[in-house]
Amino acid sequence: MNPQYKDQDQEVTLCSRYQESDGIQWPHDIHRERNGEKIYEMFSDSVKFNTDLTDDLFSLPEPGAAPVRKKRKK
Repeated sequence: MNPQYKDQDQEVTLCSRYQESDGIQWPHDIHRERNGEKIYEMFSDSVKFNTDLTDDLFSLPEPGAAPVRKKRKK
């Protein structure tokens, strides 16, 4: 809802120029409009996915195990 005009805003995201990277199709052009007016546009030359992620990041804890808390970096 648009608080000023008390009607609904229309938001549209358009994606184009898909290219494959690491087996994933990803748009290299992303364009957003609100009520027909451009509000955001992004162009990519290349993308990389999941760099430096370890498998333990995605493993579930054992049932009944205490939650693991990571220390904050200061």
